[in-house]
Amino acid sequence: MTRPTAYEKPFSRSWSRLTALVLAWACTSIAAEAADFRAEEEFRLGPGDVLREETWMSAQRMELRGTAQEDIFLAAAEDITLPGSFDSDVWAAAVTVEAGGVFRDDLRAAARNLISVRGTIGGNALFTGQTIAFEPETEIGGDLFCAGTHVIVKGGTFASARVMAREITLDGDFDGDVRLSGTEIRVRPGTHIRGDLVYSSPRRLRLDERVRIDGELRRAEMRAAADRPWHATLFNRLFFCLAALIVAFPFMRLFPGYAHTSAALFRQHPWRCGLTGTAAMLLLPVVIFFLLISLIGTPLGVVLLGFSAGLAYLGRVVVALVIGSLLLRTNRRAGGGDFATAALGLLALYLLTALPAFAGPLWIAVTAFGFGALLLGLSRRHPPPPPPAHMDDESGQGSR
Repeated sequence: MTRPTAYEKPFSRSWSRLTALVLAWACTSIAAEAADFRAEEEFRLGPGDVLREETWMSAQRMELRGTAQEDIFLAAAEDITLPGSFDSDVWAAAVTVEAGGVFRDDLRAAARNLISVRGTIGGNALFTGQTIAFEPETEIGGDLFCAGTHVIVKGGTFASARVMAREITLDGDFDGDVRLSGTEIRVRPGTHIRGDLVYSSPRRLRLDERVRIDGELRRAEMRAAADRPWHATLFNRLFFCLAALIVAFPFMRLFPGYAHTSAALFRQHPWRCGLTGTAAMLLLPVVIFFLLISLIGTPLGVVLLGFSAGLAYLGRVVVALVIGSLLLRTNRRAGGGDFATAALGLLALYLLTALPAFAGPLWIAVTAFGFGALLLGLSRRHPPPPPPAHMDDESGQGSR
């Protein structure tokens, strides 16, 4: 059994330092803006109540019938109901979100099941959820962007819209361009679009004569991945493999010890790396989001975003090092200094992603395990990588 090396520090110590640093910055940013942070079982804002400060709220369920004068950020385990008046930006995330109030600025909502909109939105609106439904009394003065499985526009007035969903039903008045992307698209009689209607769908859109389009009706061709020639897919994979190699070469030349240590951690503790990477992929976007929308924390949010994105991409290099060493059946080449080993592993990875069934799950797993290995490697002392195999052979011959 291999004993842990001297440079492997306890797993929890590195995470406690990173967590403390992030929380310190986040708390500093929130406190500097005098934000009101609450966590309650259930929250209700009565019709005469007023939220005068920026508010961050988490609860089982929420109902806001009063007035919010500053930005509010809401997260609920069940449902959020918003029939009140909101003078600034609103961010909401829950299982179900119902927006029936007056929103004088932007509204952004995410729901696992349903988003129901029946209010007035003066700014832009961004929605993502399983089903997104717009009632006839809806008014949106800015740009609308929504993505989901089912998007149903039963009527209302919109400036412009961009909708991406599997099934789209469209109705209402649109002052600007409308862009639709979906498998099933239906435009109801009485719909009036004063700009262009551009759609992407495997089926040609057939419009009723009572649909009015003042601009141009245009179909953007949607080519299915299955119809793409195999040689085009292979060329595409090889192109991205070459791009990954261009990134891997300076990384392994500048940080050979770090690459070697991360690859060794992946080989010795694969599940620890996978759990660490998965946790980081889930938690870091939330932390970055809160930092970016705060005034003082924005620079740190930008730095953390770039750092996380870079490590997530470089994670495939670490995984490729291990795959390459397994293909070569040698442990000596699992280090960060062997570019040929990484090139072989990257080539194997990208060829596997040419198969549609493997692409999505494979990249998720590669990112999680590689990202976790690089994060764990940050807290380790990085010894020099092992020498190439040919140097070992020459030294062995000289000793005889």
